[in-house]
Amino acid sequence: VWTSEDIGPSSGQENCPDFTVTYSITGATTGTGTDDASGTLFNLGTSTVCYTITDGSANTASCCFDIVVSDCENPIVNCPVDQTFECDGSGNGADLATWLASVTASDNCDTSPEITNQIYNTISDCGGGQTTVYEFTATDNFGNASVCIASFIIKDRVAPALVTPA
Repeated sequence: VWTSEDIGPSSGQENCPDFTVTYSITGATTGTGTDDASGTLFNLGTSTVCYTITDGSANTASCCFDIVVSDCENPIVNCPVDQTFECDGSGNGADLATWLASVTASDNCDTSPEITNQIYNTISDCGGGQTTVYEFTATDNFGNASVCIASFIIKDRVAPALVTPA
């Protein structure tokens, strides 16, 4: 939504003192009133505001204009922190699922922006460890998007144990 400011008629002339000014709003926002539509909360989309001046003899003149409210602001994506996990021998699937689910996003118009991820890069370490860099994208329902990057790191820091046969 957008709150209008100073959208009243800029001037009006009438040769008789008995006149009224009214307005009507149609489209994404609707409403009617007298004098000035300033202060109206306009919904996203196109709304038409029409002012009409009517004198005591029922003579009228009107002026109409469109107000277009659009969402041009990108959502905010909150990336997870780069995280290092000890190699569990099976790819750390549970750790990865929890880490990926920790990504959140907020937006000024969309209460639940869509969050997607894709692997941006994979770097192998010696000893079976690896770093996987993910790109996270938050997209609102108007197509605005934000991107962040974070790393999921698997390290093998446990020394192997040698068991001597009896």
